[in-house]
Amino acid sequence: MALPEVDGAGGSSSSTASASSSSNFPRNEEPPRGARAPHEVGGPPVEYRLVIPTRGRWRPASEISTERASKRDFRPFILVKTLAFLKRQRIPPRRVSLYLADEAEKEKYEHALLEDPYWAGVHLEVGVPGVMGQRNHIVRTRPEGEYIVSFDDDISDIHWKSHAGSLDLASLPDGVLEQLIFHAYSLMRRHNAFIWGLNATVNARCMWTDGVSTRNGEINGFCYGFINRHSPDLQPQVADATEDAERSLRYFKKDQMVLRYRMYAGVTRCFKFAHGLQSLFEGSSLSQKNDARKVAEREAARKLMDMFPKQTGQSKQRKTVSTLEVSFRHIGGFPLPVTTADHLLKANRLDDAAKNPAKTSDDPGGVNADEHGAARKSKRQKKCSIELGSAAAGKKQASLSEWLPPTPQAPPRGAPAYIRADVGVESSGESNQSEDEQEGSDENKQFESLAASMSCGGEEDIQRALKESLKDVVLLFNGTAADPIETALKQSLELDAEENSRKREEAENLERVLRISSLDAGEEEDQFAKAVRWTAVQRRERNTLPDFDAKLGSLLEMGFENALAAKVLSKTEGNLAAAISELLGS
Repeated sequence: MALPEVDGAGGSSSSTASASSSSNFPRNEEPPRGARAPHEVGGPPVEYRLVIPTRGRWRPASEISTERASKRDFRPFILVKTLAFLKRQRIPPRRVSLYLADEAEKEKYEHALLEDPYWAGVHLEVGVPGVMGQRNHIVRTRPEGEYIVSFDDDISDIHWKSHAGSLDLASLPDGVLEQLIFHAYSLMRRHNAFIWGLNATVNARCMWTDGVSTRNGEINGFCYGFINRHSPDLQPQVADATEDAERSLRYFKKDQMVLRYRMYAGVTRCFKFAHGLQSLFEGSSLSQKNDARKVAEREAARKLMDMFPKQTGQSKQRKTVSTLEVSFRHIGGFPLPVTTADHLLKANRLDDAAKNPAKTSDDPGGVNADEHGAARKSKRQKKCSIELGSAAAGKKQASLSEWLPPTPQAPPRGAPAYIRADVGVESSGESNQSEDEQEGSDENKQFESLAASMSCGGEEDIQRALKESLKDVVLLFNGTAADPIETALKQSLELDAEENSRKREEAENLERVLRISSLDAGEEEDQFAKAVRWTAVQRRERNTLPDFDAKLGSLLEMGFENALAAKVLSKTEGNLAAAISELLGS
């Protein structure tokens, strides 16, 4: 399938950020030269499918949104928001699929999309109601290994922290989203990651100009991409209100890594929009539905804490309805530089100075430490500067070049408009400013320690450092076994032996049941026969209910007892979410 043409060697017709004002940067310190944003770096073109779960957003924007600008906008809401953004980004309609709740919704969307010829032929797919069910449906029905990018149906823009040392944000330049999609795929493949997302909040104090986080944290549902796997343990089961947080926890538990682009955040006011996810909650007004959603989220947050105790902390009640109450533990690796380690270190210093000007002016090790405005490097550090871009012809680098796509040679064009970064957290979705800001500072310090201890070994050094940074996470999930793989294999053999023993026992029990059933009709069946008949029922359920064993395995992984889990799963006719709810309540 042909891909849209891009300008330059792997680059795009993207815009580079112009400097705000010089006062935005610390004294005697300038923005790092040569640094590139992920959408400017890009990556090799790949096939992908962009999916949008949507419900009720065929209605006029004036009926959906409480925003002042939408009061007299009678165009379909989805054409005003997400599809308008994707059109500006020149995403080909043939790559886009809208997933709808039922046939009636499909007819409404078909009619609504006729208002914009660009989207008239977009693919419409009937799935299932509910955002959690719909996204799980997408995972199960799309091909294994397919690259999928998912958008909410109420995104109006992506904001970009384009300059280190500035708290201003810029709109993502038109036509560059696809390059970000390509960059993310390349980054996942290089690091054995399977999911990426953006910063959870559009507040500039919680964003960083450089570095892709690899830590345990929220992959917000407004925009994320993943390499599709049909594993049941990756599919959220608890609640629609927290399905993106649960997905994030499940992916990190399985892969020990999720990628979050700290310099980008989606722009949405989802709690000010009717229909969509809000339609799943009780209430006669949008405010009442938001309150009901918050109640559901709080209950789900408690369940997630019980299910993922190693990845979550105590859930906290927030002041605003839009702030996520799932608390993520700050565990995982260091942030990955977009271009070079030097650029990441310098950008982090500049951003930290802008957020904490009093701290950097008093800090002898800060960016204003000497007359040149930067802490001095040793000759060895200068010599061993770690490059992540393309190697110079005929010259070997001490590099991380295998980590990221090569930096394109084509120069960027244009300059984006800037947006003041005094937008509230609510506008981006669900996050907590102080915790997000602290997490970013913590992982930056982790990278500084890495860079300070690194020699000139290049790729070998980086791989060793990455393995070391993830050691605690591996131990967290695999225990203290000297060889987790060998231990896992041993446990698997033991489970196989137990399963074979169970099957032999079932066969013997079945034979006894047949003997008992041949007794005179007046003879009362003993309790043992009743128990064995229940075992036979379980076996029949495995043959009739879809994915019974996989769902039972998920319940066992959560720590529920085998017989009880099987009984409740059978009782709920294979509905995993209902089974979890009943088991947690028992």
